[in-house]
Amino acid sequence: MGNVVAIKSKLEAAKVLNQYQDVVEQNNVRQTVQNALMKLNDVEGRIDAIENKGFFKRMVGAITGSNQKEMVAAMRDISDAQNMTIQLVLSLAIMHSQNQRALEDILDELEQSKGTYTRITDHIEFLYSQVENVNLLQRNTSTALSSTKKIIKNAIISIGIIIGILFVIGLFL
Repeated sequence: MGNVVAIKSKLEAAKVLNQYQDVVEQNNVRQTVQNALMKLNDVEGRIDAIENKGFFKRMVGAITGSNQKEMVAAMRDISDAQNMTIQLVLSLAIMHSQNQRALEDILDELEQSKGTYTRITDHIEFLYSQVENVNLLQRNTSTALSSTKKIIKNAIISIGIIIGILFVIGLFL
């Protein structure tokens, strides 16, 4: 995961989602994650086909150099697909960070995919941890906001009581 792309704001996340419209399923986070992982699976299938060539095809490919060209192209494509998946899934998590159900859908889909794809299990685990971080950050932020709201509410009530007491004292003086 050398060149990880950090998605910092909802605006940047929206740009990423617009960039990958061919994979994004509107209003269905789970399907979008599946579509992104399917792109990775397609490249994985190409690599399997290269590895499972028969003896004769491997010999001809070794002589012509086509095996190396195919493998380099497949590795480049899997790298691009991984980068796209990271951007897309993190963007989805950020765009839906306020929606606990959507975050749970993303995490559930990634969890189910861990056993499905063999070559990209580490990639899926990395994505899972990143989405989990967004989820924890959102929970911590909402907890901090609710604590701040309680403090402000109590402060306003206290100030109101003090002003009321001062007003009553002022009436008697």
